[in-house]
Amino acid sequence: MLLLMLGAGTAGGQGSGSETGLPPRAGWVETGTRYPLYTGRGIAASTFPARIVAYSPAQRVTALAAAGDTLWIGTDGGLFAYSVTEDSTAAVSGPVSRSVRSIAFDEKGALLVGGDRGVSIRRGGAWLHYTVTSNRFFEDVTDISHGEGRMWLGSYGRGAACVEGDSITVFARADSLFDDRVLSVIEENPCTVWFATASGLCMADTLHWMSMRYGSRLPIGAVRDILFDEGGRLYCAIAMQGVAVYNLGRVGRYGPNDGLPNWDINAFSLDPTGRIWAVGKGGVSIFDGSGWTPLRLSGYSAARYNFLSCFHDVEGGAYLGTDEGTILYLSRDTVGEIHVPQAFPSGRVARIRPAAGELWFLTGSGLFVKRGGIERVELPKGVYGGAIEDVTVYGDEVWVVTRFGLLHYDGQAWKIFDRRQGLPTEHFTVSIRDGSGDIWFGAFERGVLRLTGRGWVHYNGESGLPDMRIENIIEDRSGTMWVMTACGGIARFTGDSWQEVILPVQEGDAEKRQPQADSLPRLDPAIRFLGLYDGRSASREADRKVCIGLDGTGNCLVGRSDAVYRYSESGWQIMYPPAVDGEIEPTVIMGSSRGDVWLGTARHGVFISRRGTWHGVDRQQGLSDGTVLAIVEDAAGDVWIGTQSGGAVRFIHHPSR
Repeated sequence: MLLLMLGAGTAGGQGSGSETGLPPRAGWVETGTRYPLYTGRGIAASTFPARIVAYSPAQRVTALAAAGDTLWIGTDGGLFAYSVTEDSTAAVSGPVSRSVRSIAFDEKGALLVGGDRGVSIRRGGAWLHYTVTSNRFFEDVTDISHGEGRMWLGSYGRGAACVEGDSITVFARADSLFDDRVLSVIEENPCTVWFATASGLCMADTLHWMSMRYGSRLPIGAVRDILFDEGGRLYCAIAMQGVAVYNLGRVGRYGPNDGLPNWDINAFSLDPTGRIWAVGKGGVSIFDGSGWTPLRLSGYSAARYNFLSCFHDVEGGAYLGTDEGTILYLSRDTVGEIHVPQAFPSGRVARIRPAAGELWFLTGSGLFVKRGGIERVELPKGVYGGAIEDVTVYGDEVWVVTRFGLLHYDGQAWKIFDRRQGLPTEHFTVSIRDGSGDIWFGAFERGVLRLTGRGWVHYNGESGLPDMRIENIIEDRSGTMWVMTACGGIARFTGDSWQEVILPVQEGDAEKRQPQADSLPRLDPAIRFLGLYDGRSASREADRKVCIGLDGTGNCLVGRSDAVYRYSESGWQIMYPPAVDGEIEPTVIMGSSRGDVWLGTARHGVFISRRGTWHGVDRQQGLSDGTVLAIVEDAAGDVWIGTQSGGAVRFIHHPSR
């Protein structure tokens, strides 16, 4: 078996053509950057003291492979195994990747799993892992395929790699690889390799590299999958361009008029009879050498499925993975279903609201509440399910904020509030109930509405709001309401109007002073007070991202890419976030009851400040997605994070639970 443990040492062997003096388009044998391999076990764990548990949906079945009586299933929510003899599916712990993109077996039967956090190998009941702690190439593995005595890997953003003997060679754009976003790799023969990338097709042999994007008559677009048939013809699934077949310089193009289910084909499979299966949105088609024939499924409408993966076992059975957490199994004239257990109902979690020991999740597929298990909240009929922006819960009452009005449940029935009830808008973005029982609603472009015991109050630009587009509303421990607007402006309510808040700029050591008497227990020592400043303002800039929240004791927090601000009775305090590659784009901020500050970002995961030290947690440390949309602390002191596409993540501070 080929060992896939990558060393962290410096590059050895042959480098790229530009570094060694070779012709700039020399073949793959003479290009690339070679690294030594080493063996090891385990992965680097987060230094932040908490157990991280991801609750991701497993609806997208992205990879399939079978060995013996076990079907291995790769999803965005982890790896699963289906037992044919027992007709049961169970989650498999062990792989380093939460989102599995590729599954393969080596010549000795070891299971290889590639995904968003690297490659894992299961051999003899034990797992070996290959992550970015070994090499940045393993940041997002998209494909694993066999070659002649070697393994090929594709990575989204890091190029392709060849594992051979005791070394790995990484190929990137500097080596004439057309695009570092490699979706599939296939070896035609020991000398020739084809790379499917997000920008087109690329080929390399022992003498040169060649891009197939121009001059080859292949359609231009992302090549999602490639496969050779038994006659040596190369099949390419090109995004929104159907299927292209390349053979000795000739190109055949096929679309729905030729028997394909759709222009959007996702994957291929070669069955034991030599036929090519193409799966995609709307069904499956089979190429028998002369043309494409749509597959008819007895008792099923193939048009309702979006097929993402396909695999054939040695007996000719076909497994078709969908984006609904279902796998269709075809054996002769019968069709069966395999259902993947779902840990969470949706990939996008925009908000998480705690209420009376429950957690309410606003997701891309509707509203859910965690009461032991996770239950869907049934809303009034209409377009509300996919248009929810926020929820506020108190007692038996629920307010649901949508893009088409407000929904109110009084404990018995739902009532709809929109323009028919005299509201100035129907597109709302946020809601909150204050300490006196009033409900505040932020509108997409019409300011703030407040529902009091006497009726509705509307605040607009004339009321002092810096912008009518409201993105968040909070109430601090003194009962003061704060708003954040789409332009980055921040304002607080003074009792009858809004006053824009000007954030001070740190001005050297002269402005440093010790915390005053109102400083809270366990205040992060990295936070210090700001003194007088020269009138300059960090309040908002056209390109500056801002978020607001509350610390553990109810003081206002403001997160920016360059600093984190905290407002206390003695004025503003400031601390600086850690340095990262590229600018931090904050999305959400929260202070926990432990005195920590949690800063969610776009693409960089979450940063936690504890006693003056920042801890960064991203996909490599256990997050299911690097873009964080929501952070909340539950009644037990655990922190929940909502992500853009990876569901919810729970930080358990008591690992025994």
